[in-house]
Amino acid sequence: MPAMKVFAALVAVIIHLWVPLLIIVAVVAVAGLPAITSGARWWDGQLPVRSGALREVKLQAQVDGSFSFESATAFPNVYLSLVGSGVTASTDSGGGIVNCQFNANGGGHEKFLLNVAS
Repeated sequence: MPAMKVFAALVAVIIHLWVPLLIIVAVVAVAGLPAITSGARWWDGQLPVRSGALREVKLQAQVDGSFSFESATAFPNVYLSLVGSGVTASTDSGGGIVNCQFNANGGGHEKFLLNVAS
């Protein structure tokens, strides 16, 4: 299956599981990037999100209290990656790089902190 379908599946899971994370992903949604970058491409989320192997993730706990999003069954060892290098403020078109990485459990761009709002 093409890497973009893998990535789209991971994004769909995140949209389904954590709507607040959708806001973060939307801010770094690769708008305006050249066609060839570090694996980044346009993505979209689809509602309603249906259950299934393509939309299931595992949270891999890291020693620093963060976690990584791994595809649960459909794409083993594939992790969501967000890179916000150079993004210093919110923009209407978004910015940064959103993609997926293989063998990246706990990588610098594949770790997330969950901040639960009260």
